[in-house]
Amino acid sequence: MKNISENTDSFNQNSEKEQQGAVQSSSDYEFIQEKIKDRPINKRKLMRKMIITAGMAVVFGLFACLTFMCLEPVFGKLLSSDEDMEELQLVTLPEAENEEIPLDPVLVETPIEEMNLDDSQSLSQNLGAGSPSANYSTAAEDDFILELTDYQLLYRKLYAMSQEVSKSIVTVTGITSDVDWMNETYLSTNQTTGLILANNGYELLILADEKNFANADSIRVTFVNGVSAEAELKRLDSNTNLAVYAVRLAAIDTTTRELITTATIGSSYASSVLGNAVIAIGCPLGTSSVCYGAVTSADRRISLADASYQLLSTDIYGSQTANGVIINTRGQVVGIICQEYNGEGMENLIYAYGISSIRSMIERMSNDIASPYLGLCLSDVSETTRTELGIPQGVYVDQVELNSPAMSEGIAKGDVIQSINGIAIYSIEDYMTTMSQCSPGDTVTVTYSRLSGTEYKVISVEAELGTLE
Repeated sequence: MKNISENTDSFNQNSEKEQQGAVQSSSDYEFIQEKIKDRPINKRKLMRKMIITAGMAVVFGLFACLTFMCLEPVFGKLLSSDEDMEELQLVTLPEAENEEIPLDPVLVETPIEEMNLDDSQSLSQNLGAGSPSANYSTAAEDDFILELTDYQLLYRKLYAMSQEVSKSIVTVTGITSDVDWMNETYLSTNQTTGLILANNGYELLILADEKNFANADSIRVTFVNGVSAEAELKRLDSNTNLAVYAVRLAAIDTTTRELITTATIGSSYASSVLGNAVIAIGCPLGTSSVCYGAVTSADRRISLADASYQLLSTDIYGSQTANGVIINTRGQVVGIICQEYNGEGMENLIYAYGISSIRSMIERMSNDIASPYLGLCLSDVSETTRTELGIPQGVYVDQVELNSPAMSEGIAKGDVIQSINGIAIYSIEDYMTTMSQCSPGDTVTVTYSRLSGTEYKVISVEAELGTLE
């Protein structure tokens, strides 16, 4: 026990000595000790770094959005789940031959000079075998009577034709979001009739009037079976306010795609339509309706910027806000209804752009090709007028649009356009054909004649074509 106690005391003494030595050693090196302080924050530098980081984030976001917008149509096509998707195709609108269309199948048309309108026998000879009255033969042909069933059958066939063509008719709706005076948001809609033009393998292309959709937030297309799909504007012609809208095939269900059809384009030349029966479908009365009548005039032209289009007039009484299409008895589209050019006292008669005159313009829009713009409103000069007034060969300038390339180069009203890029211009058709071979941004040489005193002076200028927007 004594040894244990001695050892304990010895251990305690040693511990006290070690502690005293540590304290002594600490006090010996106090002069080299330092205190670590927090580095002060440079607020200005930190704010600058935050601004730079935020700016880079915004730039990256904008670049990502731009890249997505450019590549989305491509990847959308590649990743589409539609197994039947074809390659994107160039849209062409075949036109029917310019020939007189017989009344078929009810009546077989006979040349007017060979018809005896006072002879009932002549009428019986013109009846088709499918007509009910063809079965009403009597002992004497001069006792022939046209029955009401023939008249009813004619209208039933006309209506059946309109219903078949309606598969290529859609309703285009523009939806606009607005705020009223109570600061509450509401939706407004405008509607018009659209025509299914073509299928380019990726989109369904639809022709419709755009004037009511300028400020629309979104566009929807409703097909004949009531199914709707989103659409987007592909190209607009500001001359006529006609536009082509595109609906992605992947957004249309299989049942609807099997039901709808693309329109068949006919001929609107006077020899094909003048005096012939036509059907107005879409909204000729302002709402969904079908009207029957005949083409009463086909020689009127509407002069617009760098273009001149045929205007068909009919005896169909409709709405001043009518829209839709005019078809012949073969189900071919011969006109697009437009009511902007009705004459005084004829505001309710149905007028339409002749389809033959706007076909090339529709093709360009369908293929998303911009139209070149010079800015001239022109008219043809008849041979008699040219001879009497000594006007040189060419087309007469009725008007030059403000701030147009033509005005910039000094072309004025009264000038006579004679050639473009060395190609002679004899008519507005020649002018439009030559312009269609050019593109926005091209520089063309325009040669024209201007009356100076009693003689015409030939002038040539170079003009850079703009874009018709």
